[in-house]
Amino acid sequence: MRAFSFPWVAVGVLCTVLLSGCAGTSAGSPSAWETSSVPAQGPTDEATGGSAPAGSTSGVDPVDGGRCVDGEDVVVRGDALSPVVTGMCGRVLLEGVGITARIDSARSVEVLGEDHHVSGGPWGGLTVEGQRTTVNGDVSGTVDVAGTEFALTVTQPSQVTIRGEGTTLSADEVTRLEVFGIDHTITAGTVAEVEVRGHNNTLTWSEGPKKAQVNEGDNKAVRTQ
Repeated sequence: MRAFSFPWVAVGVLCTVLLSGCAGTSAGSPSAWETSSVPAQGPTDEATGGSAPAGSTSGVDPVDGGRCVDGEDVVVRGDALSPVVTGMCGRVLLEGVGITARIDSARSVEVLGEDHHVSGGPWGGLTVEGQRTTVNGDVSGTVDVAGTEFALTVTQPSQVTIRGEGTTLSADEVTRLEVFGIDHTITAGTVAEVEVRGHNNTLTWSEGPKKAQVNEGDNKAVRTQ
């Protein structure tokens, strides 16, 4: 494994990028690179004019992003980062506060924390947990959401499950839609199955069943045409 270090955009913060997938990786296992923000620990050898530790070099700044190769996994942790990730990725995990990211292609994308803005696609699946996150993605698999005040725009997920409060979601086509909690607003083009449990949720769609197959609580869940 090679470790890459570089200065972060905030004063007194150091980010580290870890890139695996070099010699010694077992056959068939995806490599991975990781970006994280950690507290500053004083000047580095490079800053003081000394020689860098063996095996270290300057790497890819998360603000500029990086490129996945052969389905490698990506982990980005920190606050106020702006990664742009290209190539064919495996699992992409974003965790922290205020991350603005573009993920071009991934088997799955996981967004944890708050106040993130994420876009891109195609993605196989999407998981969002926390609060006040905006996602605009081309998703073909499952979408799993838990938290408050999300704004999500997805294309044709096979299944959407929403838990929590105050999520707004728009989708072109959903095979199965499950909504639990309060104050959600869901708008879809075509749906096949709809289940809603909770209060003050509004689910509307243009093609599919006339109303939700399961509707428990004070909710509106109907076809508009």
